[in-house]
Amino acid sequence: MPATIAKAPALQPAGFEPLTVDDWFNLPDSPERYELSEGMLIMAPSPDGQHQDIAGAVYISFMLVGRPEGGWSMIAPTRSRPGP
Repeated sequence: MPATIAKAPALQPAGFEPLTVDDWFNLPDSPERYELSEGMLIMAPSPDGQHQDIAGAVYISFMLVGRPEGGWSMIAPTRSRPGP
């Protein structure tokens, strides 16, 4: 998955210390999608059509199977932490 390093000096200045998950969660909300990889802040590219088709199919499958069992799913990316 190609990605470009975010060139945001306020977020990641030259000679930066690696960011932590807590640092990422404390970033201000932004329309851009940033990901954290090995301490580096990366601006993720927009998903293409094939990605959107697959994501939609997975979402519908989760809804059909999970909801009757009390589960839930979300289609949009969210800031979430996996449980223990």
